[in-house]
Amino acid sequence: MKYAIIIVAVSILISLTLGIFLVWPQYRGFRDIQSQLNQKELQLENQNKYIQSLKVAKKEMDERSDIVSKIESALPIGSDAPSLLEFLQNASASSGISLDNISLEKASPGDEKERVKSHFFSAELSGSYFSFKNFLFALETSSRLIEVEQTNFSVPLTEGQSALIKIRARISSY
Repeated sequence: MKYAIIIVAVSILISLTLGIFLVWPQYRGFRDIQSQLNQKELQLENQNKYIQSLKVAKKEMDERSDIVSKIESALPIGSDAPSLLEFLQNASASSGISLDNISLEKASPGDEKERVKSHFFSAELSGSYFSFKNFLFALETSSRLIEVEQTNFSVPLTEGQSALIKIRARISSY
């Protein structure tokens, strides 16, 4: 009996020592791996939610593609000079006014930080007041954001000549 108590005490002491030095580090490693696994599962779940939200946004964009195309035509990326010149030529021809000269101005360097940039153009037109009024109406009703900021009229010297009209306008773009 005397040896039994010593054997039990020594075996408990050996069990505790083995538990502390062998099992406890393994348990801590297992617990760390389990917490990493939980973090990865949470990260994967968040990525799946993000992908689902992107799919919903893409579906919504596809449904509203006509609105997006209207916005893209109203606010093109950059000044898009060729399409602007083509539009101005078509608008002047359809309104019956002659487009004599046009010049594009570069945006000021301070405007580079803004999302919506303003570009300017100046044009010299010749024709009647009625034709000029139709030209302005064509500019106002176009899908592009064009604002006429300044207008100068020169009265013709003789009665058969057309009036010379100079305009300066702002175009908005991304």
